[in-house]
Amino acid sequence: RPPTDADAEAAPLPDPPQTPWASEPMVADPPSDALRAWLDTPVGERGPLDHADIHTIMITPELGLDPDIVGPLWHDADSRLVEPTGEYEGAEAIRAHLAAKRANRTSLTLEQVGPPLFNGSCTSFEWVARAPGQQSGGVRGASVCRYRDGMIVYAADYYDTA
Repeated sequence: RPPTDADAEAAPLPDPPQTPWASEPMVADPPSDALRAWLDTPVGERGPLDHADIHTIMITPELGLDPDIVGPLWHDADSRLVEPTGEYEGAEAIRAHLAAKRANRTSLTLEQVGPPLFNGSCTSFEWVARAPGQQSGGVRGASVCRYRDGMIVYAADYYDTA
């Protein structure tokens, strides 16, 4: 076992770097013509989307939080959703969870913290969820979504549940 320097003096650790980004309403690029056509298609007839269009959906709260919009995008056989409150595998389990979550969700405002990231097959973004009228504080979180063949195969939301 290596010797310890328990009595040695050391310089204090520096403060962590500060991120200069401010919260702002989440705003995505306008939907593409293909995404607009997909949104106008009846839910049961919607097929896969271009990954850039899925990215637009996921970072647009009124779209990304709507299970009727996101539900059809989950890969039927190979999909997983991870949240602090549980993990769900398979499109049917995920769709059921999202529908139940919508039924129990109060009206929240999501504000983006910093720019969303997208590399063609993965989206990640930070956000703050606030109750109506709440100007500061809230729950800060991050989301990561992975896509394959025009479908969502993995998504994880990280936030404090305390």
